Amino acid sequence: MTEHHKQQGGTTRVRTIRGVSIGLVIALAGFALGLTTISEGATTTSVSLRPGQSVTVNCSGGTLQGTWSTPLVANCVANTTTTVPPSTTTTTPSTTTTTTTTTPSTTTTTSTSTTTTTTPSSSSVAFVQADDTGTINGNTTSIGSGQSNQVLAHDTGIGHSVVLMIQTLTDPGTETDTVTSVSSGMGTFQFVNSYNDGADTEIWVCTDTTGAADTVTVNTPTNAWDALAVEFNTPATGFVNGGGQVVNLPYLSNQSWTVSPGAAGNIAFIGVDTLDAYETGPAAPWTYYNSGYWGFSNGTSAAWQVAPSSSPLTATWDTDGGESSSQGVVLEY
Repeated sequence: MTEHHKQQGGTTRVRTIRGVSIGLVIALAGFALGLTTISEGATTTSVSLRPGQSVTVNCSGGTLQGTWSTPLVANCVANTTTTVPPSTTTTTPSTTTTTTTTTPSTTTTTSTSTTTTTTPSSSSVAFVQADDTGTINGNTTSIGSGQSNQVLAHDTGIGHSVVLMIQTLTDPGTETDTVTSVSSGMGTFQFVNSYNDGADTEIWVCTDTTGAADTVTVNTPTNAWDALAVEFNTPATGFVNGGGQVVNLPYLSNQSWTVSPGAAGNIAFIGVDTLDAYETGPAAPWTYYNSGYWGFSNGTSAAWQVAPSSSPLTATWDTDGGESSSQGVVLEY
């Protein structure tokens, strides 16, 4: 007698009996019973299966394959002889199936979205007022050193910024940095730059006004000064020297100066002076001053604008030519 065995969990017994004409496949699932006959001539093959089990029988004449409760039919030529006991009992092990249901753990993360609205600085700074001393009296009758004089029509607001242009008449007219100090109820003024084309013109700034006032006091050894003040409604975070130049322009030439504002929303300010006179001022969006001592006929002017971007800005005046000075400052916001 020959038997073929597989390991537990996939047991299949195959017996080949010669001389019997009935084949039996027993498959049990609980109390169910399925019968399948597999025959080849006088050869009978009996296969015992458990529920869900598959079987493969390799014979010299072919291969038998199938699963529980499925009829199995194949041709097989026996090459072994097996004696079957009078009584055969097939025991199907009890299979216990345990189903465990795991509830997935769900974690919900709530992200708090914060929206920040940034208002461009160009919308927070604006022009308030501009005015000048109004005197055009020459080297000896202008405002004396140490004297206080009105430079704005109205008191400044507190927490504002002011650009101050001061011109001193010098003899022999080649000196720069002739202003030794500036004092005002507006607040503290800081020196920016100085250029001289026969009269010294200087830029000073008060980045954050701490008081309401409309006058300044200028100290200078020349004993003659005039000034222009321009007020903006927001304190500046700082300032940048916009540089300058002194040139002898050909007859009927344009006078220009360019500053780099650094960022949108900053104020670009340019002041000019010439020994002759101006015909026209810079085009919009520049705002230019043409009045009093800082009038075109006196060959003195200034212009400013809120920078739309960080790109360089150029202000141009039409002039009759001659020696001229140009200078600038950038107020940062």
